[in-house]
Amino acid sequence: MTVGLAILTFLPLVAALVETRACIGHFLQKEWPPHELFHLLMGLSGLLATYVLILTLVWIPLRHGEHWAWFAVAFAAIIVHGGTIISDLVTDGGLRKHVVILGGGAKIFAGIFVTLALYAVGLALMW
Repeated sequence: MTVGLAILTFLPLVAALVETRACIGHFLQKEWPPHELFHLLMGLSGLLATYVLILTLVWIPLRHGEHWAWFAVAFAAIIVHGGTIISDLVTDGGLRKHVVILGGGAKIFAGIFVTLALYAVGLALMW
């Protein structure tokens, strides 16, 4: 359970740092109009809220053995990281095919699958 708790704590914290760093990079790009920056900040706030929700679910109900929280964490992780995969597909490689703020988009895209696999490991250890 301790390893699962560590994994499920580490993942949303790292994701929050990565997303915040990427969004700060975009926010500092002068060519972004105010309306696009508005959506950038709204998207970031939604992602950060989701990561806080995951951490809350992990540390309170899931840690105390409430199985419904296991499903809630799985659902939130699939929605937030699956959303990244779908966004990339809808934008014809908007992440995969570009060098992004944090490096090669293809590596970051692959990291999403690693992240989901680690969520599965963490959740399995918490069951």
